[in-house]
Amino acid sequence: MYRKGFVSRLQLETQRENVEIANKSVRVAQIKLEALLKFTRAKSIAAFKADIAKQQAVLTAAERKLDLSRQKLSDLTQQKANCRILAPKAARWSMPTTTSGVRSGDRRGCRNSSAAGGVAVARPHPDADRRQDQRFETKPGV
Repeated sequence: MYRKGFVSRLQLETQRENVEIANKSVRVAQIKLEALLKFTRAKSIAAFKADIAKQQAVLTAAERKLDLSRQKLSDLTQQKANCRILAPKAARWSMPTTTSGVRSGDRRGCRNSSAAGGVAVARPHPDADRRQDQRFETKPGV
């Protein structure tokens, strides 16, 4: 077309450069595709396989931990079934009455309450004797 005069020399050079740029772009795309197929894909597949193996190991560890917990629960349940808890004597306990000079809910021990005009007497924790006197005993034959 240049020889026949339909296109100027500048237009011809521009079109040749555009064709060259397009050819280079095609070669770059082919190289990227080849690298993807050869290296990146293989690397990704290896990474995915490693992740799968890691998660399977985590799952196996969790299953083993669950089995151990179930076994421990079974052992403790069996121990509880074989155990008798005895107190030295049968007793009943009721809430202590509130004394004058002590605000309701205040259980910090002896306290002089001049505002109320009385003295509060310290009382031990209601379960203190039970906690100290409990005995653990297994059933005979166990």
